[in-house]
Amino acid sequence: MKFTTREDIDAPIGAVWTAVTDARRFEDKAIRKGVQVQRLSEDAVDLGASWTARFDYRGIRREMESVVTGFEAPRLLELDGNVGGLDGFLTVELSELSPETTRLELTLEIRPESLTAKMLVQTMRMAKGRLDKRFRKRVRHFAKRIARQAKSAQGA
Repeated sequence: MKFTTREDIDAPIGAVWTAVTDARRFEDKAIRKGVQVQRLSEDAVDLGASWTARFDYRGIRREMESVVTGFEAPRLLELDGNVGGLDGFLTVELSELSPETTRLELTLEIRPESLTAKMLVQTMRMAKGRLDKRFRKRVRHFAKRIARQAKSAQGA
């Protein structure tokens, strides 16, 4: 199952890249939601950087592993992850439309590797429209936050 969206952000590509690769911010957000996050590599997001995350989902303790598998600053970031027989592949591509506008293209693909995961994905397919809408809304919110930060940095 694949989710894809695109947003044009009123911010230079460097500012967008900084936000996309700000692992500390994503880690802190996950921790605030009760997820235990452990970085298994150095602070910088780069090829091979990896994390584990532990969280409860539907009353069951889950462990997710993720690793950066593609990294071409400031244009491409790819992450692969696995949780409970479900493989996930996240691709973030940035394109400079103008010096002050960047296009963010984000793709999330999930593939089931176990029977339980196949059943979960089948259930998700029935709600694909609603899930697509939520995915696009969250990416749009992220894009707007980046644009606000870039604008305030210019004004400072």
